[in-house]
Amino acid sequence: MKRLAGGIAVVCGMAFAGNAAAVTLIDDFSGAVQQTSDAVAEGTPTASSSGVVNPSGSPFTTREITTSKTGGATNASVTAGVNSFDLEFFTISSLPTVSSITSLLYTGSGVDLSGGGLNDVFIVNVFDSDVAFDIDVTFTDGVNTDTETISVTGPLSNDTITFSFADFGGVDFSSIAGLSLVIASASALDAQFTLLTTIDSTPPSAVPLPATALLLMAGLGGLAMARRRV
Repeated sequence: MKRLAGGIAVVCGMAFAGNAAAVTLIDDFSGAVQQTSDAVAEGTPTASSSGVVNPSGSPFTTREITTSKTGGATNASVTAGVNSFDLEFFTISSLPTVSSITSLLYTGSGVDLSGGGLNDVFIVNVFDSDVAFDIDVTFTDGVNTDTETISVTGPLSNDTITFSFADFGGVDFSSIAGLSLVIASASALDAQFTLLTTIDSTPPSAVPLPATALLLMAGLGGLAMARRRV
């Protein structure tokens, strides 16, 4: 209930209900440091040695990072990591001329990302990025798998990348077995990501005021009229 100072606020017609959006945290990139890098001219991804169990309170059981340098000078590298330098980010750092592909892979069993059927979008929070990149997101429920791609055309700062559940045909978001993010850039990408979540994107709904509130408002209006007649 909203508390109002200095009198009574009369609201006519409709009042907005306080529908709280459902939020399911996938990863906030806190906890143990996990990092990998690739410095060869071109090569297979250099994976971290193992996944991290229950990363950042995630509903998934493991997280794996891979990164692969796809172009650039032999002595230049790309590094990807979580919580590097005590910063709670997922970070991709590339030396000049380096192009790369970096992946985050989560695995689990029957993970409910739907928030009990309320959530309808997957959100990637970006703290900053300096060049264009593509981000492929894949969800699988163990039976159905689908991938969606968004091309980011320039730098981002405190922004979000949003994927609708409806775009992942046939995937049951109440029972997810795996999630992968693949971030590819033809330029030397430096980027920091802060959160992965699923949320309910529906705005709070408008509901009629209860009949008792309407009667109270009518009574107050009558009282005010009576006072003016005195």
